[in-house]
Amino acid sequence: MLDVERTNAACAALDKKQRNFDKILAEWKQKYEETHAELEAAQKEARSLGTELFKMKNAYEESLDQLETLKRENKNLQQEISDLTEQIAEGGKRMHELEKIKKQVEQEKSEIQAALEEAEV
Repeated sequence: MLDVERTNAACAALDKKQRNFDKILAEWKQKYEETHAELEAAQKEARSLGTELFKMKNAYEESLDQLETLKRENKNLQQEISDLTEQIAEGGKRMHELEKIKKQVEQEKSEIQAALEEAEV
């Protein structure tokens, strides 16, 4: 009877040990599943962010291209403004010269008219 009790006690101890191992195994399995779910979520987010990054890089490159185009256009327009300003300045100088010539011609006309009137008298 003593052997049976010892065997039953050993069996009960082994059962308790097995339940403890099963409990630990279930905890680790739960941790694994949670960690695996977190990993999948992180991978999904990484793919999503990778796609977003790709789109942003493309948008950035397009913006750089547009910026370069605008810089070239701006440079061309600045040159055009400079040329037009120079033309206006030259036109102003010519107008001033023409006004001087006009005054001289009017002066000469007045002198010639005065001389003509004197000659007629």
